[in-house]
Amino acid sequence: MAAIIQGISLDDLERRLETAESTIGDLKEAIKAFRHNEGTTKNPIHAKESDLTRTEREKIADILRDFDFKKVHDVMHFLDWKWMSTKNRVPSVDEIRSEAHRLLVDAANEKTCIATGGLRAVYEKGDENDPEPFIGLEFIVEDCEGFDDE
Repeated sequence: MAAIIQGISLDDLERRLETAESTIGDLKEAIKAFRHNEGTTKNPIHAKESDLTRTEREKIADILRDFDFKKVHDVMHFLDWKWMSTKNRVPSVDEIRSEAHRLLVDAANEKTCIATGGLRAVYEKGDENDPEPFIGLEFIVEDCEGFDDE
């Protein structure tokens, strides 16, 4: 039976500590990224974004605003899902958001779907009935397809 300290179990205290450490790590990464970009006039992530249409840029901005990156981070932390690009550790919320942004811009520029690290940027061209493209972002934990043996 877990020991209780002032009505809080040790397991609960450990979970709270892990959450606090994760949040501190996210803040340190954000500060590091901010300092790295100080004095630069253009973020390299946005290099290809200027080639997109206004509608594409707006849709990407909406996705980045509305997507629950914290939930993705929480799942990745729970699964101990690490990225090589983050030196074999679970990426921070800001790193996940940055990678999602890069994928969305690349998918829109290339007019295709692109996926890495569990994130999938979807781009589908419009048609004569609805000429605007569909742009979306997914976090995929598990995926499987069946194939015929033909």
